[in-house]
Amino acid sequence: MQTLKSRFGVIGAIVPSFIAAVSFTTCLDLSRSAQEAETNGLGPTMLGLGAVSLLFSIPLIMKVVRIFAGPRSPGSGPGRVGAR
Repeated sequence: MQTLKSRFGVIGAIVPSFIAAVSFTTCLDLSRSAQEAETNGLGPTMLGLGAVSLLFSIPLIMKVVRIFAGPRSPGSGPGRVGAR
């Protein structure tokens, strides 16, 4: 069950990043070059889409790191039994 949950978590993190990246490449394809995109006024839009894509990739990176890091040890964390 845990692997299924982690897979859906990774897929859920990929979707927004993928949508922002596709929007970025669509703007670039419409302009044929980054120089022409700036001339057409799409420069700030492409910069914003690139920043949003990077921000959306942070949860994806965190989820992948958690999957490969493995489970935490039972004694770590502030909520353990017997801690004062």
